[in-house]
Amino acid sequence: MRFVLTISLILFCITGAVAQKTKKGERKFTYGTLEGLDSYTGYFWFDNVLTQMGQRIIYKKDLAEKRGKTLYAANFMAFYSDSLFLRTFPTMQYGFDRIEAMIPRIVSGRLELYSAHWANYYSFKESDHYYLFYGSQNIRLVRRKFKEQMKELLQDDADIIQRIDREEVTYDDMPTIIYNYNQRRK
Repeated sequence: MRFVLTISLILFCITGAVAQKTKKGERKFTYGTLEGLDSYTGYFWFDNVLTQMGQRIIYKKDLAEKRGKTLYAANFMAFYSDSLFLRTFPTMQYGFDRIEAMIPRIVSGRLELYSAHWANYYSFKESDHYYLFYGSQNIRLVRRKFKEQMKELLQDDADIIQRIDREEVTYDDMPTIIYNYNQRRK
């Protein structure tokens, strides 16, 4: 039970860090490095509203700057800071393209788990907000395919697969499932 509370607290903190709004509606910037074809180090604000262009990022080299440079997640791979790690994932289908967004990591290890919560028309379904990064694969975890995906990804851990088959753990327990899997594979 204590572990579930710890994971819940981590999710709450990360969600708050990504939203990054103060009471007065001012943007709260996070210092770090945004990496892609071009890399930037400085202060960043990540929009939690997705548009047709994907996720918008505001960059300032110095907080004293009045206006920042607008960037988009599709042009970058990852963001690193002391308290936050984001990776870009293709998210929603829009026409022939997918909307790209940077999603916060909530569990690290052999399998990295990411959780996304967005606003606007392009928002994620509440049921489908987990992503996995494994090796070089970006995998969207879908509630209706939960058992099949877990059997394929966690096939070398019979205990977890049995718990999933017996419905002792569900899609909503994803942080606990991935954390326990990673602990067994150190």
